[in-house]
Amino acid sequence: METKDLPSENIVSSENFAGTDSHDLNRQVTDFLKNVSRENTDNSVNKTKQTIFKDQDHTTNLVEQSMQLSSFNLNNEIINGIRDFEWEDELEKCHFPSRNITIKNLRKKSHAQIVTVCAHAAYFVGIANRIRRNIEEIRSCGKLGTQLARCFLEYAEVYSHELQISTRQPELLKEFHAKSIRCYFDNKKLINSVNIVFICVLPSQLEQVVKDIRDNLPEKCIIYSLVRPHSGMQLKNLIYNGIVESFILRPEFSFNENFKQAVINWNYTIDILDCFSKPEIIAAINPFLEEEDCMVTMSNKTRATYVYSLINICSFLNLGKNETLNALKNFVFASTGKHSKIEEFHLYENKNLSMHLPIVDLVEAAQNPTEFSNRLDSHKSIRKSLAKNFVAFFEEINAWRARNLKSSTI
Repeated sequence: METKDLPSENIVSSENFAGTDSHDLNRQVTDFLKNVSRENTDNSVNKTKQTIFKDQDHTTNLVEQSMQLSSFNLNNEIINGIRDFEWEDELEKCHFPSRNITIKNLRKKSHAQIVTVCAHAAYFVGIANRIRRNIEEIRSCGKLGTQLARCFLEYAEVYSHELQISTRQPELLKEFHAKSIRCYFDNKKLINSVNIVFICVLPSQLEQVVKDIRDNLPEKCIIYSLVRPHSGMQLKNLIYNGIVESFILRPEFSFNENFKQAVINWNYTIDILDCFSKPEIIAAINPFLEEEDCMVTMSNKTRATYVYSLINICSFLNLGKNETLNALKNFVFASTGKHSKIEEFHLYENKNLSMHLPIVDLVEAAQNPTEFSNRLDSHKSIRKSLAKNFVAFFEEINAWRARNLKSSTI
């Protein structure tokens, strides 16, 4: 994996930050600040101290955000980007031994998480759009929702008139209003016209969102949930009352030892969209690669739910069995040899299926082994095919963007 374009700073693992109590972390920050005050008496240090105390409320807000939005399979880590601090050099010394973290390393991990989430979501929507023309809704448009919307427009072949955003403060989305994207606050109105809905709200807001959409949710709609720490089964019980098939796709991944040991020295200053144009980053966050080849770990059950959700979309379109299999071969699996060919018996235990492939409960598929997840366990060629297609997807879009940029400058 090429990493020469990335900075040379090593990144320290922050996995022990999971479960941090906000008061505990604030106490450690305060202790650090007190030590700075005691040990340094000259004017320059006093100035630094004043700046640190001035920004302490912002640090508290960051900790509260980290408690509200957990990272994927690593609960309670910061997922929102953290702005540059004037006192960054002094803050670098703010090391919490009990947690083995520094603020700057949290910034790196925060950035890596957002890049990974956006890449996986853009890939899923892009493949779905190649199967059909979708309308996506993003419910809430904070930092993560804003990045998702940008990624969909640039990489997932979503047009402005196809994207709708429901948020409590639509007047703040001037960037999207300028692109004629419908932005307003009316969940009930929006939910009736979507095929895929992305929910990226705070856990405290989820109950109200569910009340708004539960009775208006289309029968054939994929819910892509980025709300933590609610499990897929909890969401199913909230939205579907646990009694019907659920179409909730809840991505779960974690960073493995490659990330912790600084195989990639992550540059958190790179724009999210620019990250997608760097082959070494796409390889690092590829959810289908073997663990030793990238920094993201994802279970085969979770990988299988991505494929089953695309099969469900085909079923929603009333595509027959052969049409669905052809769509998978053309848009999901890149050919890596004769053993990578996908047939119905790779996906379902029942070998005598009807003219249509069965609709799959995505929550159940994520929790229990399926025929396809078992096949992913035992057939490396299929995993390689999925991984190759993930890379090819971004290569194709990047080539298209480069051509457009070149033609616009002529």
